[in-house]
Amino acid sequence: MALRKSHDLTPVLPDWESLDLDRVVLSYDDASDTMMVHFGGRGVPAYGDPVSDGRRDVYLLRISFANDQIVGVQIEDFRARFSAEYSGADELLLLAERPGSEVSSTARPWQPEEVRELRPTVLSSLLRYLRDVAA
Repeated sequence: MALRKSHDLTPVLPDWESLDLDRVVLSYDDASDTMMVHFGGRGVPAYGDPVSDGRRDVYLLRISFANDQIVGVQIEDFRARFSAEYSGADELLLLAERPGSEVSSTARPWQPEEVRELRPTVLSSLLRYLRDVAA
């Protein structure tokens, strides 16, 4: 369950060009069908602020308790619903870590070089899509 904090903040997703791609972590949990995108690594205490397309909540912005900066995105029902609406879902799953994995989030040795090379394109596409939903 995501916590929610009342505020007057108008959050803005970061430009992919400003992100340190080595610190962006994608993780997918099969059991809950949840994709997490951590912009600056894991472990930042944050609350969830829902973003709607006018019909339903599409994703949650993860916003730091400490400074109200957006630190990530949480996408519930990723395969069940989101992947039908977002054409880059399969590439996100290729790049995502899975629970129980023993691999490093920075080295990503389990991914072939051609998959790692997709990161800038995939992350840029995802951020554009998320911005369009929020517009």
